[in-house]
Amino acid sequence: IAFYQKLVKIRENYRKIFATGVFEEIYVENGLLYFKRTLKNKSVYIYVNNCKKIYQISIDGKYIDCLTNEIFETDIFVKPYSYKIFAKLENSAIE
Repeated sequence: IAFYQKLVKIRENYRKIFATGVFEEIYVENGLLYFKRTLKNKSVYIYVNNCKKIYQISIDGKYIDCLTNEIFETDIFVKPYSYKIFAKLENSAIE
């Protein structure tokens, strides 16, 4: 149940982006779906890897994993059968 509570919290925190943000597929191939929803200058990124292949996602800046609250700023290595929901941190939020 804790997992679903985290999903509800993410939905609440990013309600406007999920409800009215523009959907954009970034990469869809061989079992990997990577997309973002953007509203004004804020985006939420989501990937779901439903295959055995490892992918690399290049990022620029500091991001937060919305499920774990881990902050990262290096490329993401997408493990097989994994998922992630993350958002770019604003400059004022990281200082």
